[in-house]
Amino acid sequence: MKKRFSRRNILKAASVSAVSALSAGIVSGPKQANAQFSWMKPSAPAKPHGPSHVRFSPDSPSIQYHRANCERCGDCISVCRDIQTVYGHPGNFPASETPCIHCGQCTANCWANAVTERFHLQPAYNEILSNRQSGGSKKFVALIAPSVRVTLGEMFKMEPGTNVEKKLVSGLRKLGFDYVFDVTFGADLTVLEEAAELEAHLKKRAEDPKTPNVPLFTSCCPSWVRFAELFFPEVLPAVSTCKSPIMMHGAVVKTWFAKQMNIAPEDLVVMAFTPCTAKKYERTLGSGKDVDFVLTTRELGWWMQELGIDLPALEEGEFDSMLGNGSGAGVIFGNTGGVTEAVLRHIYFERTGKVPEMDFLLFTPVRGLDGLRRAEVRIGGDVLRVGLVHGTAAARKLLESGKLEELKLDFVEVMACRGGCIGGGGTPKTEIPISDALRTKRMSGLYSTDKTRTIRMSRENPELQKLYADFLKETGNELLHTAKR
Repeated sequence: MKKRFSRRNILKAASVSAVSALSAGIVSGPKQANAQFSWMKPSAPAKPHGPSHVRFSPDSPSIQYHRANCERCGDCISVCRDIQTVYGHPGNFPASETPCIHCGQCTANCWANAVTERFHLQPAYNEILSNRQSGGSKKFVALIAPSVRVTLGEMFKMEPGTNVEKKLVSGLRKLGFDYVFDVTFGADLTVLEEAAELEAHLKKRAEDPKTPNVPLFTSCCPSWVRFAELFFPEVLPAVSTCKSPIMMHGAVVKTWFAKQMNIAPEDLVVMAFTPCTAKKYERTLGSGKDVDFVLTTRELGWWMQELGIDLPALEEGEFDSMLGNGSGAGVIFGNTGGVTEAVLRHIYFERTGKVPEMDFLLFTPVRGLDGLRRAEVRIGGDVLRVGLVHGTAAARKLLESGKLEELKLDFVEVMACRGGCIGGGGTPKTEIPISDALRTKRMSGLYSTDKTRTIRMSRENPELQKLYADFLKETGNELLHTAKR
């Protein structure tokens, strides 16, 4: 009898049933590749009642509106307008259009599940199952974003902040993945590329008096970049051209890894699991070939639950080598301030030739949950001034202050979601709304993992060193960058 999937169990997933012993290999699911997860069927129309809701685009690659579930409570409007400062704010778009930065905070705060991520679980599942049934030649690659390891466990009644990365590797192999890579590797790659871009930015600013005295802004967060495009296009020339760590990672998987493994790029199906609904949007930009599917942390948890995989009961596994492992600096990318801290570790060594002292590796001035933070870092005889912003309301405050040049900042990290990726729109809905206490537990999980890593600086990652020696040769490869904005 063909297994059916319950929409209620997916959207309301509040508990996990007891799971019997798992058979080795890929876990059994529906017998046919075109079997439909029942919770993914279109909702039936409902009569409007209550105040209102954001006007969601039916063509959004990241956000999906389920009209039948909507209570017209107006929470999505409050979050988008008052917290993210997007809805109802004028910008670089026609007044008739509803702006969206794809952050997914509306989905994270919708208690009725009327607004969710755009589901890509069904086609992703179908791709694996159809290849298996037909004896196809495709190989499936899973990319795991840093914050997933400390948030996924919440969907299985585990303590927030618990690092489940090794159990997750085993779970993904049971789902049918041939290779499982840690995006902390992609984060390490981003550190080297962005640090080189920062040094070039500072050199140009010092040598050319006509260069505006503005910082280099990070580009890891596609929601932040979209926010700038919509509301502050004048800062776009100062935004890094680096792709996000996931897209960088996908790009080298489809090129260098494919060549090393003698696999045709079209036979590699790359699926990224992220806390971020905006990655679904980012995947559609440019060539759209770096990553084939993007699923949220929630979708990953639902997938495992529906196929009877009990995460806490799994044995521990190891990420695949070659492009699979990252440093402690890559791990903390999931926290606000993590990108800055990782880049500073790298620049410290590049400028001094020395490994940073322990107090530099625990650089507390860039940590915390204040929406706007500044720090001055002395490296050798120079001082670097960095700014850290999380939440687009804080970004708006900085950019509307008129003091950007006056602050004389060199580098500004911006994350659209409060807390960074650990508070992303695709994370488990353990609390609605998410509290800073929960964010802190998730952040602590990543910081604790960083402390246990033998390698804590991106440049020391041997797999990354090999990638540059054998393939990239130097920083600035167009494979890892977008066109100048």
